[in-house]
Amino acid sequence: ILGPGCSETARPLAAVAHHYHTVIVSYSADVFNIPPNSTTFFRTIPSKTQMGEIYLDIFRRFGWKQVALLAADSQEFPEYHAYLQELFISNGIAVVIHRKMPSRDPDASKYLTDIANKNVRIIIVTSFQTTAVAIMCEAYKKHMTGKDGYVWFLPSWFTHHWWSSGGMSQQACTPSQVKSAIQGHWTMANLVLGPQESVVVGNITVNEWTALYMDRMRQLAAVSPDRVSPEDLAHHYAPYAYDAVWVFALGLDKLLKEDPSVLESLNTEENAARFTHYINNTNFVGVSGNVKFEGVQMERKGTSFQILQFQDNATHVIGNYTPHHNESQRLALGNKPVYWPSGRVATDGTQLPKECSIEGFRSLLSVECDTAIVIANVIGVTSFGLFMLICLIIVKKRYDDKVRKTRERMEELGLMADSNWLSLDQWEIPRDRVVLNRK
Repeated sequence: ILGPGCSETARPLAAVAHHYHTVIVSYSADVFNIPPNSTTFFRTIPSKTQMGEIYLDIFRRFGWKQVALLAADSQEFPEYHAYLQELFISNGIAVVIHRKMPSRDPDASKYLTDIANKNVRIIIVTSFQTTAVAIMCEAYKKHMTGKDGYVWFLPSWFTHHWWSSGGMSQQACTPSQVKSAIQGHWTMANLVLGPQESVVVGNITVNEWTALYMDRMRQLAAVSPDRVSPEDLAHHYAPYAYDAVWVFALGLDKLLKEDPSVLESLNTEENAARFTHYINNTNFVGVSGNVKFEGVQMERKGTSFQILQFQDNATHVIGNYTPHHNESQRLALGNKPVYWPSGRVATDGTQLPKECSIEGFRSLLSVECDTAIVIANVIGVTSFGLFMLICLIIVKKRYDDKVRKTRERMEELGLMADSNWLSLDQWEIPRDRVVLNRK
């Protein structure tokens, strides 16, 4: 089976194909993880999970520490976002909002209100384009666009001029308003074409293949009743489909050279195992780059990615990501300068912690500012109490010393002799001994 293109359709087929000894090569089912027992399922498009590392490198580059995830309610999108959530959290990035939206008639207002209330400025959306139109329409009305300091990551599989496609939000926003809302949004896509002058399988260069493909699109556009342009007909996944056919062809070529009669019983367990063995060992230069399957689940590895941004009403390449390079060189931005619609580099909305008034003391104790202030107050009050106690002790001691010295002096003068109350004091004399000299 060549295909299917949709991940939601490919998942159940991949799960049961090995029971029927049927080989499947998909060209665009990139979202879900291949089940471990799917030994006869291959895909020429890299898994979407490989983009998780790109998100991490971009977030590290700009210092973003929190994100919001919005996924359409389907089988594969929430699974992909669950993978992203686990990846972000394990790398110290907070997933503040993680919501699953209904694909039909989504109420984007409540989801964006939650995001705005929590001041999350980096938002990753994985949905079909009609749902994305509803989301971006609401973002326009709530002033949550790039001009307002938000960064939106949208899928790469939307059609040309997707913001003007019919959808549930057309009554609320005009296409020009949605187009205004998506200015500056980011997209990450597989690098679907190899070097233009490289000779690929079929003895043709990538440049020649592209020219032939666009000629075919022009022929189809000429007879199309919808009067669409060749560019609208051209499909993003066409190079992967071309390479998928060659995966079958090269695998069958090796199998038929070994046993020409195998076509009569290709779906037997033995022949299917031999067929998958040859496919799994396939290694050729295709239109989409080098095609080679690795690992137990036969995933295509080592493909490069492009980082795209919507600027000036067109999508531009602003960077590349090469997985097999070292960590410092994997992400290369600067093909075209990153466009910040707000006029400054976007932040993630994280509230900066207030500067602590006793930062030195707080850092010494390695505690939060409030705790450090409480400890400082306790130490201050205790110290003041001890100081007052010491002062009282010193004053009391000095008073006692003064009283003692006064008593000693009065005793020296005989003023403090012990006597009862009926006796005379030492400075008194009896009356009969007093002589009054009067004239």
